[in-house]
Amino acid sequence: MKEGKVKKVRSERHTPFAIQIKALRDLEMAKGYTKMLKDEGIDAYWSEMYLEGKGTLYRILMGHFVSRDDALKYMKKNNIDGNYPGSFIYKSEQTFPKRKKRK
Repeated sequence: MKEGKVKKVRSERHTPFAIQIKALRDLEMAKGYTKMLKDEGIDAYWSEMYLEGKGTLYRILMGHFVSRDDALKYMKKNNIDGNYPGSFIYKSEQTFPKRKKRK
């Protein structure tokens, strides 16, 4: 591989669940809030969404979970409801086709 090129590798385990803790209208605020969480060691990121009648919002998400049950266990263990009232488990609609095995 040439220097400067990065090989993109997709995880074999798709993690469609996360915990949405907040939604903001301002992108810079979403980025700042996400950075604050990351600085605290939390697996946080933001995602853009559009809602009819409300416009563009930026979800603040935490975690990458394989199952809804894993996300729920994390929420209970870390008191997510108490620390982030109104938070809920979010399921990504993004799906990946299964890879064909190379011969």
